[in-house]
Amino acid sequence: MKLRFAPSPTGFLHVGNARIALYNYLLALRFGGEFILRIDDTGSDAQEEYERCIEEDLRWIGIKWNLKVRQSERVDLYEAHFNSLVKRGLIYPCFCSKEDLERERKKALLQGRPPKYSGRCRNLARDEVERRLSSGEPCCWRFRVPAKKRIKVADEVKGEKVFYSDVFGDFVVRRSDGSFLFIFTCSVDDGDMGITHVIRGEDHLSNAPLQVVLMEAMGFEAPVFAHLPLLVDEGGKPFSKRNAPPSLRSLREEGFLPEAVVAALVNIGRKKPVEGCPCVDDLSKEFSLKDYGVSRAVMSKDLLLHHNRRCILTMDVDKLTERFVSFSGREEKAKEFVELFRENVSTLKELYYLYRKVVEGDYTFHPDEEQNLIIRAFLAADCDLNMVLSKLCLPKGKVFKTLRLALTGEKHGPPLDRVIDFLGKEEIVKRLGTFVS
Repeated sequence: MKLRFAPSPTGFLHVGNARIALYNYLLALRFGGEFILRIDDTGSDAQEEYERCIEEDLRWIGIKWNLKVRQSERVDLYEAHFNSLVKRGLIYPCFCSKEDLERERKKALLQGRPPKYSGRCRNLARDEVERRLSSGEPCCWRFRVPAKKRIKVADEVKGEKVFYSDVFGDFVVRRSDGSFLFIFTCSVDDGDMGITHVIRGEDHLSNAPLQVVLMEAMGFEAPVFAHLPLLVDEGGKPFSKRNAPPSLRSLREEGFLPEAVVAALVNIGRKKPVEGCPCVDDLSKEFSLKDYGVSRAVMSKDLLLHHNRRCILTMDVDKLTERFVSFSGREEKAKEFVELFRENVSTLKELYYLYRKVVEGDYTFHPDEEQNLIIRAFLAADCDLNMVLSKLCLPKGKVFKTLRLALTGEKHGPPLDRVIDFLGKEEIVKRLGTFVS
């Protein structure tokens, strides 16, 4: 079994693409197969920086690859297959202008027909083709789709799908500038690498029959597909450039744990949710595409926060402390702090925010007259909560709220007596002394 993930290094890896990469990796891991990272860097907007970031983000969520390749290094292979298909008459030049094609498209729509290429250049005489090519006339190159062909696409999520070649007609595989289209390079790579399964978004379903006929023409066996529902936001609205899903990079910066992100991605659209925050290796043991349906795949920040909060609460304290130190760069009293305040946060960023307040005293507090009285009484009672309560004729809630604000800058948190023990008398006296006059 061989699977692949083929991102374009044109931006940071978002959760939608990360989900696709994860599912391919889990399936390969379960059956002892290979997982290939195939960088689609042939476009003019590809950047090495984004390629590096994609690799870092994949490693962050626990994905490893057996092989990494760049499509820019495989151009000779694409040329060889292209030339072979041209010699066999399966690819031909199309000299139609954009204006011609647009007129054809509009005419088809007006007549209630699906827009497709008319085949105007499909049967041009050889001497005319040679003359026009020799003169340097611009042309793209189209694959000659067999007429009235019934194309079966095996799909692990949607079931077997049947397409008819007459619906989509001859399609472009190479642009007039010489660059190959994704459908061609993808078909060559999947065939050459022996890819057996392709898990991807359902927006690629319409490409599947094109890939099947291309691979058949090149003598390759088409893979088994699994087209997953695309992610939508909590309102059911598809993500887009304007309404973009969060990137893994942004989630890392906001203090999300990789285990939580993985758990959230695995549970999207899953019939029986996975409990806890298992690692990738554990998830792979029972991973199956049969657990996923065709219903909407909803991704929300609340879902991510839910899983992150659960991971923070259940993760081994030493491991969580290590994550916190790595995120914040703070080590002093880190384990004690994490253990005490983990129940009050949803992200490592929130935990760091509390650390700066509680441990470093990075907050402001301006007590009023009554609060000043409570602080003075607490110091006079040798920082003893029971003693100060017995001396003040004030509600316990008011006293505790004032002391919590004075000691941490927060209105809520762990039991106050535990906060006091954590800070220690020397720090408390020093901190409260700055608030009383």
